[in-house]
Amino acid sequence: DYLTCINFYGWYMEKMKHQILCVDSKSFNLQLLELILRRDDYIIFKAKDSEEAFDLLRTQNIDLVILETSMASIDGFRTCSRIKDDDNLKNIPVILITNMGLIEERVIGMRAGADDFITKPFDNMEVTSKVGRLLKRKDITERLHLAYRNLTTLTEFGEEMMDTFNPFCFDLMSHIEILVNKIIRKTEIQEEKPGIVMVGVMGGKEVRQWYYFEHSGYKLKKTLLAFDIGWKLPLQKIDGPESCAFNKESISSSHLYPLLEELKSLDIDISNMVSFLNKGLHIVALNYNRKVTDYDSLVLRNMVMQSQFLNSISSRIKDSDDMFSYAVDTLSELTEKNANAESHILNVGTYSAIMAEQLGLPERFIKTICTQARMHDLGNCRIPISILHKPGKLTDEEFTEVKNHTIYGAEILGRHDGFIMAKNISIAHHEKWDGSGYPFGLRGETIPVEARIVHLADQYDTLRSPKVYRKLFDHETACRIITEGDGRTLPSHFDPKVLRVFREMTSRFNDIHESTVGH
Repeated sequence: DYLTCINFYGWYMEKMKHQILCVDSKSFNLQLLELILRRDDYIIFKAKDSEEAFDLLRTQNIDLVILETSMASIDGFRTCSRIKDDDNLKNIPVILITNMGLIEERVIGMRAGADDFITKPFDNMEVTSKVGRLLKRKDITERLHLAYRNLTTLTEFGEEMMDTFNPFCFDLMSHIEILVNKIIRKTEIQEEKPGIVMVGVMGGKEVRQWYYFEHSGYKLKKTLLAFDIGWKLPLQKIDGPESCAFNKESISSSHLYPLLEELKSLDIDISNMVSFLNKGLHIVALNYNRKVTDYDSLVLRNMVMQSQFLNSISSRIKDSDDMFSYAVDTLSELTEKNANAESHILNVGTYSAIMAEQLGLPERFIKTICTQARMHDLGNCRIPISILHKPGKLTDEEFTEVKNHTIYGAEILGRHDGFIMAKNISIAHHEKWDGSGYPFGLRGETIPVEARIVHLADQYDTLRSPKVYRKLFDHETACRIITEGDGRTLPSHFDPKVLRVFREMTSRFNDIHESTVGH
């Protein structure tokens, strides 16, 4: 194991060295350049002509090219232009070797895109200083490009999350998998991305579950780890968020030894590591094909904080929705003035939801109508029980008071935005498509769609429920009254689309009603 680590460390340090391609038709010049540049520990590749140079440029991660201007097959100026015209190579600095005192060569070289020039005979100081300056500039440019790509990725990720964010369906683990799929390396050429990502999520009883992600083939592979590596990660703070970035030279330090030993069981050798640790969520990214910086940990921090923010919003909204449902149930209980009232208000909500779904209405609408349709008769709490339970025919004054339950319900619900649908249902669920309903005689689509749906749902369950002034009807009779009419109830009272949906699913209505009989 020790020998394996030493070999891996050697490979990684070689990978981190700058690689320079020297192109010259004269072997003597190539050897001289190699002798000068090896003093600064660069890796040197040599080519004798343009085609050999491009073979190396396509297969090796070349950081800089030193190019003779006068080669036998293709001259250096044209080779330089060809490099700069290639989108995959254009950011590689090119130094042209020119003859002393020939200004016109420099002019042609600048037009070809050369970044600098050195003259023959070579001056060691000139060669090393210009190479060092251009490599430093390239590193800075690449970091800027990397920062721009990361910023673009973060922006796109944020926009995508906000566009698709549904607080009622949000799942933190699913979100994390999307996040990891965004930041993990899928091909070897994606040097800016890590090869491995590990995520720690707080589980039950303060136990942190760790997941190991890697890209295998065309899919993201997730493995649940059998151990918690959180306590082995380097921390400087006891409380609060913590981020860090380690390259190979600092990873070998003693305070990371426990983590290295633990990861050996997964056959993981670490070349570098970036982590962001926060309460509830840890993320560790390993083995970028480049040196890592504190900026990389800031990228992880942004993604973690964004995920926790969305999770927090989702939890609060779900809690609020639960409290809201509790309030609805409490208000609905005010209408329970007879034995079957509870099953009636629940049934009307269920019927309304399945018809809304069949009509293709939005998921949020379906969920809301299922809950708020239960308050359709809320105004009954203001109607005297003596009128509601009167066995005989109501007087005109009594019937007028009963019809007022629609207005009373709307008054109780008030102006709160959360009760807009319930208020619409309460005041309009006795309006009829042909305009013969109450309290305002609304017609057609001037009646809110939620009220049109609840009107039919309420009518069906009322026909199926016993009343003090009549017996209940069986399923077939209730369906016939709604779809064919009986004098008091007519098909023209209902929205044709809602009536069509009812006809398609009458058996489901019966199943729902039968399941609540006696409850």
